[in-house]
Amino acid sequence: MIFNFRHTQKIQFEQYENLTQQREKYLADGNPPVCFTDFDLQEVRKRGEQIGSFTRRQLYFFQGDMFGAGTETSTHTILFAIMFLASDQFRELQTRLQAEIEAECGDDPPTLDHKLTLLRATVMEVQRLRPVTPQVTHV
Repeated sequence: MIFNFRHTQKIQFEQYENLTQQREKYLADGNPPVCFTDFDLQEVRKRGEQIGSFTRRQLYFFQGDMFGAGTETSTHTILFAIMFLASDQFRELQTRLQAEIEAECGDDPPTLDHKLTLLRATVMEVQRLRPVTPQVTHV
């Protein structure tokens, strides 16, 4: 089967359009802008869509870039966390993290509502040791 780029792009643009319409409704309800899409939509309202790069299509590309960057950041952090935690040096930390998750979450999956201070500190330390920005490392 040949990869159909135009079809894939059409599906992505439909998803971005749904997101954009949700943000337009949010702003129309009188809410303040809170994300890049909101600020872009406000700027389009001020300037008009055909000025510079303030077009709907360009907004879709920005949204895709940000989604990709967020995905890359998460993937990078998770992979390095697994690598660190799999080493003998961090065996005790694995045990402590598991105990914290079980104590705070019970049988429920962890969510952002859980405190999980050790887990959060571990993620921050992984990002300090192996930042997602290229060629910057700390020891």
